[in-house]
Amino acid sequence: MARVLIDDPSADVRELLARLVTMLGHEALTEPDGDLPDVLVFDPADPTASDRARLLRELAPMLPLVICSIDEPSPRTRALRPAAYVLKPFRRSEIEMALTAALS
Repeated sequence: MARVLIDDPSADVRELLARLVTMLGHEALTEPDGDLPDVLVFDPADPTASDRARLLRELAPMLPLVICSIDEPSPRTRALRPAAYVLKPFRRSEIEMALTAALS
């Protein structure tokens, strides 16, 4: 079971992702708890989430990132070297594949 930190500006999307992550057998965190997560799922449209991703990557360079966005990948998001990129709206299977890629 992985600890998955979900950082999305929309409370509804955070809740949906948390439910999916839990259904897939992982621990869903919607707020940082002081410990490093195993995976960060975030929307780069939120500057706070992007800053958190950069900070966590400085602390843990191998931390897998999953980007979940309505926007296509850009040079800025590619530079973060995400393990997976999921376009919104997404399906459960896409989140499952993204987490599998991030944790492999």
